[in-house]
Amino acid sequence: MRGTAAGEKVVSQAQNEAFDEGYTRTFGERKPTRGRWVYDEAQQKLVPVDEYVAPQEEHAINAAILAGRFYENTKAPDGTDIGSRRKHQDYMRANGLATADDFSPGYYAKQQALKKAESRRKVRDALDRKFHEINDRRSKP
Repeated sequence: MRGTAAGEKVVSQAQNEAFDEGYTRTFGERKPTRGRWVYDEAQQKLVPVDEYVAPQEEHAINAAILAGRFYENTKAPDGTDIGSRRKHQDYMRANGLATADDFSPGYYAKQQALKKAESRRKVRDALDRKFHEINDRRSKP
């Protein structure tokens, strides 16, 4: 075993007699073919990129890039149909919801800091009220 799994650096294998025998056993006398290839579904084989002809008629369901397809047949947890981008946006707006990507990376840390500061302020205010209450009791005869 060679390579990073065995803790070795990744390097090319030395070309020696054992390598040559394995190469000949695998490829025979045929020279390696170089180039870029695409699998042609119609021919059921790899063809050079220059010779590949994409199918003329492609249905939407098979298209490589489709915007909004992941909304199809989706429902909100309460069963409301949100099967399009517009329905999803309307549902989120009507229920006061937002997706996580609506917030910047530092948003959550900032919110936690604000909650912590608010909590400290409430404790400080409660202590301040108690302090004044005690002082008011002492000052009355």
